[in-house]
Amino acid sequence: MAAITLNYDGRNPVVKNLIYTAILAGATPVGMTDTSALDRALKEVSSGKVLSANPAKNGKKVLA
Repeated sequence: MAAITLNYDGRNPVVKNLIYTAILAGATPVGMTDTSALDRALKEVSSGKVLSANPAKNGKKVLA
């Protein structure tokens, strides 16, 4: 199995049709996950990008 990364203009109808045809032919889109805003926020918290959900703390760690 091979993985290919494509960078293209999403407004180009020819490229969109080529990708759609490749998917119909059996290519599997990898990494095209449609995650919800809550899932993305939880991932940012678990990775340490977000320190506080309270904007008054300005991202500083505050001991409760």
